[in-house]
Amino acid sequence: IRDRDVTGVQTCALPIWMSWVGMALSITAVGILISGYYVQPGWVNPAAAPLSYTVAVLGIALSGLVLFALPYFRWNDPATALEAGLVLEMIAGFFISLSESSIPYTGIEAIRSVSSVAVWIAVFALAVPVSFGKALLGALATASMGPIGLAVQVLLGNVPHPSASLWFVLFTPLFLMAAASTLLGRLIYRLGSEVKAAREYGGYPL
Repeated sequence: IRDRDVTGVQTCALPIWMSWVGMALSITAVGILISGYYVQPGWVNPAAAPLSYTVAVLGIALSGLVLFALPYFRWNDPATALEAGLVLEMIAGFFISLSESSIPYTGIEAIRSVSSVAVWIAVFALAVPVSFGKALLGALATASMGPIGLAVQVLLGNVPHPSASLWFVLFTPLFLMAAASTLLGRLIYRLGSEVKAAREYGGYPL
């Protein structure tokens, strides 16, 4: 799969990396769901959580499985597989946010932790090499799934409507992570491209 500003070695590795990232996401989601029944207090208990929590975690697992299988589909245009992967990044981000937002956050306690949506954005940006524009667009779209997931839980009546300040505190880091991880990913891919070019130059027969 070829994309602008991505080296040949990286594009050849792209299907493999997409598969591994998808499989890791799916296994993590299933592990969290099963652990929730036994690790208490600690993980969210699916038996006590809203139904939307279980649906969201299963959605994460399914998104990971589709991402894993994506490189093996027959594509008329291989670059389409890359774009489908970015769409799946966003879909998985929505389900991650939906699962996290099933637990009310009042703001009285300290911030719980870094959102798993931010972790997912960073992992995808660093593991799947795409052009800067597509990577940034995909990362920002995935970051926007944070507030959308919470809004869905509010509409379902599972959590109260947070104040404006809480919306800002909870989701601003997602957009900062989207920009930072995309820039870092571009730097890593550029360094990899320079190393590859240097090796080819050093090995060129005179």
